[in-house]
Amino acid sequence: MRLVTYLKQYPKHYKFYKKARKYLKLPRYIEYVQFDIADKRVLGFAYYDKLKKRWCIGFRKDPPSVNTLLHELIHVAGGDEIEAYDLTPVLIIAIKHDFPPANIFKLFDLSVSDINSILRELGINSIEEYYKLRGVIPTSYEFIEDPSQGLILRPRKGMSEKDIVICFICEIAGGLLFEESPLELKILNKMFEKIKGV
Repeated sequence: MRLVTYLKQYPKHYKFYKKARKYLKLPRYIEYVQFDIADKRVLGFAYYDKLKKRWCIGFRKDPPSVNTLLHELIHVAGGDEIEAYDLTPVLIIAIKHDFPPANIFKLFDLSVSDINSILRELGINSIEEYYKLRGVIPTSYEFIEDPSQGLILRPRKGMSEKDIVICFICEIAGGLLFEESPLELKILNKMFEKIKGV
């Protein structure tokens, strides 16, 4: 059975699927298959069937949660497990708030400079200032004692620029799932504007 046919039974899921196509490059035909994995921790799966030359997708629950559906669609679009985990909340927010169409994977290609530029448009000078403002210290940052400035926030040693960007995006999106803050919505929307058409 086609995934589209399966999802049409569940209007909310079908709506999320259609809107996800604005942010994920998905094939026209995805096959819905019966779930046959014994491990109870596995809520869904997606794989490419080389014989049929098509993507197949299945879910433990009928219907699956919207999170599980979008997580598996990210896999179909080429995302690995970490990307699917990190980007599912971002995708939910983008769909709910109708952000500009863009390849969601390009968010991870933004630079710290790109993000700081977006923050400056909103009156915040840097990622560090944003974290201080929100009272959040993510694992990618640490406080150090500076003789002239006192305690300053800086990236932990060994953190790459990409790690810092991914952590920032995940912090923003994760928080938005619990409380829809206008500032974070603006930041994420501007990030989608930045990658639109890239």
